[in-house]
Amino acid sequence: MIVYVQFETDNSIYFYKEKEVLFYMKRVASFGKIIGEIYSKEDKRLIRIDTSQSKKISILDQELPFQIEKRDNFLLKDVFIINNKETIDIFNFLLVFGKIYWNDKLISTVKYKSFFKYKINLELNYNTTQEFIIYYSSLTYCITLLNVNLY
Repeated sequence: MIVYVQFETDNSIYFYKEKEVLFYMKRVASFGKIIGEIYSKEDKRLIRIDTSQSKKISILDQELPFQIEKRDNFLLKDVFIINNKETIDIFNFLLVFGKIYWNDKLISTVKYKSFFKYKINLELNYNTTQEFIIYYSSLTYCITLLNVNLY
């Protein structure tokens, strides 16, 4: 299963699965911080996040059936907890290389596909077909992209 990630020139980031929008994030820079809002394909706001000048991402509020908690990041690793029991570890190196782990099991590799005039395209290549895992790991990966390539 492949989830496609596309950065748009309006600072939004879209996630696609089988050519349909899975969800998207709108980003705005304001007064030294970046605010992001992630929406479902039905345009319902799912999560609101922001970042300070130190680039630390905070989850401000969320409307999800299973809550996401962001733990501190460690160098190239971001850690998330889903519903107080499932752990997602995301390793990112400048968008060129990345891996996503679910409870310490590798579930996805991130591939940098292209860069065309302010448009970046990535692929999240999943080795699972479990929709819950794909959705929540893609959602947490989206959170980690808040500061990336903002024009």
